[in-house]
Amino acid sequence: MRIKIYLLTLALSTAVNGFAQERLDIPQPCQMHEQATPTPTIALTRATADKHYVIPVVFHVFGTDFNGKHVTRELIEDALRRTNDDFNARTTGDLRSGDDDPQFDKLSTPLDIEFRLAEIGPNGEATTGIVFHRLESGFGIYNPPKMQKYAWDNKKYMNVYIMNDLYGDGVTNNSGVSWYPDWEMTRFKLARVVYNGAYLGSNTDENFRRVLTHEFGHFLNLAHTFDFDNTKFPDGCHKGFHGEANPGDYVDDTPPADRQQMGPNDVNCLGGKTNWTNYMNYSYVRTSMFTKGQVDRMLAALQDKSRSCLWSDATHAKVFLPDASRPRVVLESKQELFPKDAKGNYDVTVALRVIGASAKQGPLTAGTDFTVEGLPDGLTASATGDGQMIQLHVKGMVTLGADKKFFVTIQPSATTAPDCYVGRQPLTIACDYVESELATAIKRGVETADESRVAWAGNGDVTVTAPRGALVSVHNVYGEALVVAHVADRALTLSLGGYGHGVYIVSVTSSCGTKSYKIARP
Repeated sequence: MRIKIYLLTLALSTAVNGFAQERLDIPQPCQMHEQATPTPTIALTRATADKHYVIPVVFHVFGTDFNGKHVTRELIEDALRRTNDDFNARTTGDLRSGDDDPQFDKLSTPLDIEFRLAEIGPNGEATTGIVFHRLESGFGIYNPPKMQKYAWDNKKYMNVYIMNDLYGDGVTNNSGVSWYPDWEMTRFKLARVVYNGAYLGSNTDENFRRVLTHEFGHFLNLAHTFDFDNTKFPDGCHKGFHGEANPGDYVDDTPPADRQQMGPNDVNCLGGKTNWTNYMNYSYVRTSMFTKGQVDRMLAALQDKSRSCLWSDATHAKVFLPDASRPRVVLESKQELFPKDAKGNYDVTVALRVIGASAKQGPLTAGTDFTVEGLPDGLTASATGDGQMIQLHVKGMVTLGADKKFFVTIQPSATTAPDCYVGRQPLTIACDYVESELATAIKRGVETADESRVAWAGNGDVTVTAPRGALVSVHNVYGEALVVAHVADRALTLSLGGYGHGVYIVSVTSSCGTKSYKIARP
């Protein structure tokens, strides 16, 4: 059996065939692009194969609407449970694990792995392993400008980003994208799975929800069963342009496939059937198994340092509680707190949930039951307990030039459990007023003046009208300069299409002075 790890990157396809191109409402699977960069062969030992692997996972959820569907903590927990069943070959029902064809059913092999939601976050806070955020998009490109601000340490957590617009291009029916083991990506917080919440768990049908299993397979170095290097081979089955053998997906027991979406009655270029129900195939009908060769390949990938750091005992001690039943307080609502108006007035309630105990009923005492660190001047915090919930109320007025992080610590005295786990819960005071995170137009009126004017187009283009030679700069809410240019002939058009949804500040400096415009990209 050949066991190799290839460092490959993966990208999404916006259409997999002519039919999909005509019907853009059809959910689209992914398509990977190989980079021929093999790593040394890794020998598998019995201890390696017999080990139970536990991978700490954090889900970052961006926005609330996913093509009319919603993503909740319960939905994610159920989706991850079912993905674990897929990997362990214990999925039941009409689309059970394995294959109806005995030729392939006998190859169906479980991987003894558990993708488990983290219990301790990067700041030492108790967590559900699910964090809800403001609307973002575009994390499916290789190096998104803002993604690392949300990323948890890739050496300790497998990061899964749930969003609707994976590429920031307005297309919302791409399903998922993942990247293969790569230490540099791990070091720089780029290792990840990006997935569309519209196709997560029960938001879609039983077969298509397994695209998440497919993406997790890529994360563990599995290629598509039909993959090939198009610079050397005509497809995933035939010999190369110079007669060389076709390695296909680098797994010996998955038959070569000429193309994607081959079905039960299709034969490959060798006249044989393909493993069409494999999780790493594309099928709108059924995917339901990994082969022994694929499991061996994933086991080899788990020994690569970009993945072995996730399941090490040292990592587990930092991301999981020694006693999972220990009472703790976790964040239930969004991590970002937004002002209620353009003047910087805040009146926000943050929900925290007590697990394994109850909250003390009624108002909580600041400094005794809870502490707040780093809250900007002008804001105050109070808290109230009710059942299993603690409501943190932040109120006041403050003008911020950038988002400001602060920390809340709920003490055991705020709960009915004297041994409640104590950790600093990070929250963010957002500086931008957003009437709706599903903005479809400019939500804050654009200032106009004789000397300059800004127009915003739906495709992400910003047209600035200003005197010749005026300096135009575009910054994000973190103060980072994205575009700087001069007006050459009264008008200048800048493209922000690659930066995703959100609020941007356009500054125009001319002989008339400086004007700043705050715009929201729909």
